[in-house]
Amino acid sequence: MELEQVAERLNARFPGVVKSVEKEHAGDPFLVIDPPRIADLALFLRDDPEFRFEWLMCLSGVDYPPEAIAVVYHLYSQTHGETLVLKVLLDR
Repeated sequence: MELEQVAERLNARFPGVVKSVEKEHAGDPFLVIDPPRIADLALFLRDDPEFRFEWLMCLSGVDYPPEAIAVVYHLYSQTHGETLVLKVLLDR
């Protein structure tokens, strides 16, 4: 499934949860997620049969001085053989 399609489906289920789709950066493309909703979204992505992202492959922090930090989630669906990267941007 294309990243834009994932974003559309997630925003249909959780309106406004995906803030942007980022594909032009170095590294893996990712979705920027609304911070207060990450826990509910992660549970949905794990449990929904369409997604089944049951593995958290990597959880990391990124420093964007001086204004922001980010938490990055690399998810894997063993069921579908797909990966998904989520990023939550936070003010300092």
